[in-house]
Amino acid sequence: GIALAGILLMAAILGFVVEAIQAKMDELKLGISRVVESDHSLILGWTHETVLVIEEICIANESEGGGTIVVMADRAKPSMEQELSMQLGGPLAMRQRLRGTKVVLRSGSPVLVQDLAKVSAEKARATLILAAPGDPDVADAHTLRCVLAMQSLNYISGHIVAEMRDLDNEPLVRLVGGDVIETVTSHDVLGRLILMSAREPGLASVYSTVLGFDGDEFYAQAWPAIDGLSYGEVAFRFPNAIPIGVRTPTDELVLNPDCARVFAPG
Repeated sequence: GIALAGILLMAAILGFVVEAIQAKMDELKLGISRVVESDHSLILGWTHETVLVIEEICIANESEGGGTIVVMADRAKPSMEQELSMQLGGPLAMRQRLRGTKVVLRSGSPVLVQDLAKVSAEKARATLILAAPGDPDVADAHTLRCVLAMQSLNYISGHIVAEMRDLDNEPLVRLVGGDVIETVTSHDVLGRLILMSAREPGLASVYSTVLGFDGDEFYAQAWPAIDGLSYGEVAFRFPNAIPIGVRTPTDELVLNPDCARVFAPG
């Protein structure tokens, strides 16, 4: 009798363990488990631009050895995984194009505070809110709700960039978001870029070089070895870089300064 009771007790314990593991595996598969990350890049929303943004951030993270990108959207995780793999050329090509950056996908609503807490939104280095497709006013209303939900979090350590669809709705989001929110009206910016590129041949390639992370990048760094030298003397002392300006201790940025300007400490 004691042996039979022991077998039944062991079977019950194994059943509970197997059920708990199965529930955890289902959470991971559906993308509803909590993300334990910090200093990551957070993308809210899944549109036709999401994969392009992911790849651009991966190129930016390459110089730092990679990073972590967390994406949360109102879509099933398997669907997002499949689209990400397909747009990046399959599993093998995707590993190369991610350049050491880990991409974590989660299913949830960006307008719910509990879902934002699930992806550690308050600990993210930067958050990008992508505008939903469809009617511009409805999309901007959704973005505004995302901003309000972000404001409900205890403390936001990183900055937030919100994509807008209508220029008239931008002041409202700026008013609600305050100093931590930066808005970008994508249609207006793209329209201006296309118009200027059409008027000035070759300008598109300049925009691609300056605005993208692929290839050369901008860095600000102090070089004590050049203190006391003029900008004209320093211009040819970097074999693998091109000095373009000076950043003062008061955060003033001076591009293409006078050649006689002398570098001060800091």
